[in-house]
Amino acid sequence: MLEPVNTVLKAVKMLSILRGDWVLVAGQGPIGLMFTRLLQLRGARVVATDLIPARLRLARSFGASEVLNPSATGFEKKVANLTEGRGLDAAVIAVPSDEVVRQCQRLLRGGGQLLLFAHTKRGDQSPIDLSAICVDEKQMLGSYSSDFLLQKGVADLVFSRKLDVRKLITHTFPLERTAEAIALAAKPSAGALKIVVTPDESKNGRL
Repeated sequence: MLEPVNTVLKAVKMLSILRGDWVLVAGQGPIGLMFTRLLQLRGARVVATDLIPARLRLARSFGASEVLNPSATGFEKKVANLTEGRGLDAAVIAVPSDEVVRQCQRLLRGGGQLLLFAHTKRGDQSPIDLSAICVDEKQMLGSYSSDFLLQKGVADLVFSRKLDVRKLITHTFPLERTAEAIALAAKPSAGALKIVVTPDESKNGRL
């Protein structure tokens, strides 16, 4: 789990956020939940969004200040009310949705930061409001890789359980069921997060 935590920590360090800032994390899969926790540890007030209620409940346990379904009526108004009309200080896009990118760009305050973390398909293009970047000075950032210089800090987060990655492992499979594990990882169910293959034959598909 050190490598994915490293990628998230690197991305968090790119954001110019202060204690008490409002940061939206779109998507509460394993990566989104890591963002939620690490941002909370930095003192941010995190708005966690997802379409799956179970993941929103889990986001609470990872430190989210608010959990919202972005498809619900009045979602943007709720975010505006949380920020007292100022807008979000930052938003992290941990789901490959162009509409979520545009929605979060609208919700940012002037000078806010939008971080893309899930748009990894080469050649993808999407219309965005360029005046928001130029006139409103809303920054758009991208991050994806890890940084070996952060590995000591990452190890501290994981082994001290400041970031309890055990909550992210929902399924374990013995080695002979590797194909089944890969199939689940390729098309995960609502209750599937991180999936582990282990030589321990006592595991039966659940942690």
